[in-house]
Amino acid sequence: MNKISIIKKIQLGKSAFSIEHPFCKSDFSFYCPKGAMKHAVVLSIETSNVLDPLLESGQLNENDLIENNILPLQKTEHQKGPFSFRYQIYNPTECHDIYLILFEIFEYRDYCNCIVVAVFQIELKMPITKFQYN
Repeated sequence: MNKISIIKKIQLGKSAFSIEHPFCKSDFSFYCPKGAMKHAVVLSIETSNVLDPLLESGQLNENDLIENNILPLQKTEHQKGPFSFRYQIYNPTECHDIYLILFEIFEYRDYCNCIVVAVFQIELKMPITKFQYN
């Protein structure tokens, strides 16, 4: 199981946009922290996963999300339960960085929105087994 470590939070420009329906594909772009390189990614329910299993398995630390103002410091009774965040891990061919994109899809009456909650530059760490050496 990979352990995800957050290196830095990426500043976003436009992070909310309308979509036709919850299952459509949405184009999203952000700039690489190393320079002015623009990364384009397609967000969708089909290519993403729900965030809760990452937190429950310990692959992602909940404290990292609290420190980056993604989760509230203390959950109240009405906030308990699964989060509506979805995630995609993006590894562009243009650079060697790996990104964790957190987003939500809201449906209200006849309108759907996709909101990118955060983009993090991350590092994936493999657990050390007895066959790996430093």
